[in-house]
Amino acid sequence: HAMLEQSSDLGVVMGRLNRHIAQRSTGRFVTMWIGIITPASDGGGGEIEFVDAGHGHWLVTNPGQDATRPAYRGGLVVGIDPGHGYRAEKLTLGADQRLVLFSDGVVEQTCPVSDEEFGLARTGSLLRSSDSQSSDVRMLMDQVVGFARSSSLKDDTTIASIRVIPPESGNQR
Repeated sequence: HAMLEQSSDLGVVMGRLNRHIAQRSTGRFVTMWIGIITPASDGGGGEIEFVDAGHGHWLVTNPGQDATRPAYRGGLVVGIDPGHGYRAEKLTLGADQRLVLFSDGVVEQTCPVSDEEFGLARTGSLLRSSDSQSSDVRMLMDQVVGFARSSSLKDDTTIASIRVIPPESGNQR
């Protein structure tokens, strides 16, 4: 947050954060995704400017279809190379689409019987039948726990679903 006060260029912000962490840690790194959302003024959806630093776990919902991940460049995980540069990318969401971000604990969760991972394809397919942000989170978490056959999961599991709605009149934040 403090770095965003100094610059609105997400590539610059991620580069500064990367340099800060790389100079202070040995053998540690952070995967991360940051974005700035600008709602469309005409009824929903909008543009998301983002940097994906080795995170890679996000999908966009499409009504009646499996959720997919659009092509993107991405960047190195934060903390490995202090000189690595990052560039912001842009994604446009329609009024009927949602951005679903999740930690690797979702896709890398294994089934105790087969050691098969939950996976990105299963995640995208599951989101096909969801119709809201709360449903995205609830359904995905329930399915991961069911797949693991336990509420004690292998790794941290975080899920966020974002739908961009137009700002209320007079509220342009």
